Amino acid sequence: MSSDFNERVIPTSKMGDDSYASRMLRDQDESARLELQHHMMTKSLGYLLHPNISQQLASGCKIADVATGTAVFLRDLSEQLKDPSIELHGFDISADQFPPADQLAGNITLHLSNAKQGFPEEIHGKFDIVNLRLVSPAMENEKDWHDVARNSMALLKPGGYLQWIEGTLDQSSTVLCAVPGGDPEFSALLAEGMQKMGPWANAEKANSTMAWAGRNLAGVLKEVGAREVRQDNTSTDCIPEDRQANTRMFIGAFRTIAGAYVGTPKGFRSMDELREWHAQLQEMTRKEKVYMRFDIHTFVAKKAL
Repeated sequence: MSSDFNERVIPTSKMGDDSYASRMLRDQDESARLELQHHMMTKSLGYLLHPNISQQLASGCKIADVATGTAVFLRDLSEQLKDPSIELHGFDISADQFPPADQLAGNITLHLSNAKQGFPEEIHGKFDIVNLRLVSPAMENEKDWHDVARNSMALLKPGGYLQWIEGTLDQSSTVLCAVPGGDPEFSALLAEGMQKMGPWANAEKANSTMAWAGRNLAGVLKEVGAREVRQDNTSTDCIPEDRQANTRMFIGAFRTIAGAYVGTPKGFRSMDELREWHAQLQEMTRKEKVYMRFDIHTFVAKKAL
């Protein structure tokens, strides 16, 4: 790796178009929601690193987190491993949600990089483990999935492991009854707001994007050279007592999406109107008559020797 690779935040590639920013907000509330989402999902999974991967950990290994966001995965992993010799590197197209340097352990380095465009050759083949979580919202077409898969695999050493966790996110807008009859008022208010989310209001397009990984990602990983591809499936409601917390977190995600389209012809007229809609839904969850959930898919793939 180059001598400047150990700077705390450095650009490693041209940024290009940030499709995520045009479709979702990156504000303080969203950063907090992403942190909650990480912790809730980790609880549902029961691990930060899949057991098949964690048993490969050794002092001095290097781990990359692609689309790192707030770097919460790396911060949790650093706390769990308690081994400063393990290098943890986060890559994201935007530094807007990077935490202050004084909140990062000494073995965590954050980089500006666009996973769709690829990473510089000097860091190809340098990592023992590469992690990705919930990048679906940034994916616009099948080419994006292939490009990110190929570019992430390129970071791995021969024999290294990739962990890619996605959700069938379109399911999270389906309101399920926690009690007979559910809450029709909640369902109607949610449906009203869902029509103010730009292209996400197009159910066919949104569903094709948000449900793509569970059905297709294993095949893509094999196409780009992965070996021993494994897919494990669980769901966000596998722990019943967490259903309402997850539901409130999903409502927060809808706020983030709708916020990117405030003021557009079919969006909310103002942020105040959006905040009122969001607050009403959150208050309604206190009745615990409904909940929302989605399937979680973990893909574990080994790079050929």
